[in-house]
Amino acid sequence: LAMDVLEAPGTPLPPAAWWAAGGVGALASAAWPPIFPPLVLAVPGALIGLQLPIAMRPWLGAVAGALAGGALGALVREWVAALAAGGIGAAALLGGAIGLLAKRPIAVELGGHPMVLLAAWSVFAVSGAAFHAGRAWPSEGAKGRGDPASPQSSGGPSSSKSGISSFR
Repeated sequence: LAMDVLEAPGTPLPPAAWWAAGGVGALASAAWPPIFPPLVLAVPGALIGLQLPIAMRPWLGAVAGALAGGALGALVREWVAALAAGGIGAAALLGGAIGLLAKRPIAVELGGHPMVLLAAWSVFAVSGAAFHAGRAWPSEGAKGRGDPASPQSSGGPSSSKSGISSFR
């Protein structure tokens, strides 16, 4: 049955299959967070691969596209994680702002111009990603060194530079 669905041209998968796949991906990402970036880029890779069948079989294109997208996600994992965090934060910010301004005329005006909301989301998402980019997964070498923003290296209360003893 699965092969008939995958090989039939134009036959969509049932929505329950997409929900199940999303749930499995979410559980896998929660159990092991480094798998999140490859999974995130494997989805569009599979969708692109469906449009480029290999040997007249769309499912082979989907598998190849998912592998290519997953490999790309593994290579740029820090940027994928940073963009995901920035995008989710931007959506939360705009959702909260619209919720607070719901009874004001500006919210009605913004609701009539979705491109303005998309532009604002884009700006907030990119700025959030730029903030998170270096902090998504610290490199192995950075674990041994002190973070420049940490109180220990900047003369904070637990630093010996400050002349004040720590309250540990």
